[in-house]
Amino acid sequence: MDYPIYDDYIKLGDLLKNLDVISSGGQAKYYLPEHPVVIDGEAEIRRGRKIYPGMTLKIETLLLTTRQPTDEELMKRSAEIQEKQRVKAMVKQMNTKNFSAKKNKKTRNKSEQSPRFPGR
Repeated sequence: MDYPIYDDYIKLGDLLKNLDVISSGGQAKYYLPEHPVVIDGEAEIRRGRKIYPGMTLKIETLLLTTRQPTDEELMKRSAEIQEKQRVKAMVKQMNTKNFSAKKNKKTRNKSEQSPRFPGR
C-alpha cells in the first residue's frame, strides 16, 4: 500500500494515528513496545521517528511504502484545507453573533426587569 506524505516528513506516532492503527497519538507510547514497527528492515519503537517519502514500513501485517503525493492529491488536500478554514470562519462568526445577542439580552432597562423580592 502506498501512503502519500504531504510535508517533508511525518512522525511515526502521527502515521499510526492516520492509519487508524491507534486512536490517539498518546497510545503510540504503549503500542510500539508491544508491536514494533519495521522501518527499512529495522525494528523501531520510537514514536517520534521521522518517516520520509521512499521509506518502507511493516506494521503488523500491513506493508506500507511512503511516497510524494501526486498533483491531484495535492489539489484535493488544498481544497479540503480551504473548506475547513471556511467552516471555521463561519462558526466563529456565528458564535460572535450569538454571544453579542446574549450580551444585549442581559442588559435590559431597570423598568423591564422583574421585581426582586427580599430574601431571594
